[in-house]
Amino acid sequence: MRRLLGKFPNTYTYTKQIGEDIVRSEGKGLPIGIHRPSIVTPTYKEPLKGWTNSIIGAAGLGLGVGLGLIRVLQFGCDVTVNHVPADMVVNSIIASAWDVTNKLIDINSRKGVSVYNYEGSRGPGLNYTTYWKKCNLLIHKYFSVKAIWHVYHIICETRSSYVVIAFFLHTLPAFLVDAVLFCLGKRPMMIKIYRKIHMMVGLLAYFTTRDWNFESSNTRLLIENMSHRDRVIFFSDMKNINWDEYLLRSALGVRTYLAKDPLDTVPQGQRKFRR
Repeated sequence: MRRLLGKFPNTYTYTKQIGEDIVRSEGKGLPIGIHRPSIVTPTYKEPLKGWTNSIIGAAGLGLGVGLGLIRVLQFGCDVTVNHVPADMVVNSIIASAWDVTNKLIDINSRKGVSVYNYEGSRGPGLNYTTYWKKCNLLIHKYFSVKAIWHVYHIICETRSSYVVIAFFLHTLPAFLVDAVLFCLGKRPMMIKIYRKIHMMVGLLAYFTTRDWNFESSNTRLLIENMSHRDRVIFFSDMKNINWDEYLLRSALGVRTYLAKDPLDTVPQGQRKFRR
């Protein structure tokens, strides 16, 4: 499998590249474009603020940290956060379809299949050290009653340090808990849970331990060509996102929609946190 993947880190990126190559080679002259969002995270505004239903990706890691399950992560501390809210991704896709159609009509603008890199580095700029500090403050302020452990985490920048620390903070406690569950006649589950967590951290680490320089001129030009009314309706300009506001909405969304812990339990959560 590794020989087949070559320079690609996983089958996800490999198969996406194959799909894009097919679109490029077979889609000339058709109203087709390629839209590439970076790491997709909970919504900013629509249909609900902070809405998410997936535990895969950044939201799932936030859930794990907030519940005390995840105590070590692998990120580049000085790497720029390249997250994009799901609703803004959808707005950008709709707008790019409009732009593709305009280019097809205008014969002078036909230059093959257009690629729209939609990425978060166009925003105000936020590195992962600052990002997780802000997330920690929000996790403590809106502490979940469903947390099973004291909330803290360590950031590792290398894979080797992550594997060693995760063994002591994740794997060993998981073995102990599963041993107790087995002795009580219950089904062991923690090792299985941590295997999934470690796989998810590994998948994201390729993208979150290095800075990426995307060519996003098509996306910038697209936004510039939109009318003021369309920019409001199809809000997708990452330069205008308020990160503090967005992180608050994301934290509350993860608590509400993933942890299934309504906001009216915040007082009980605070009492649990202070214990």
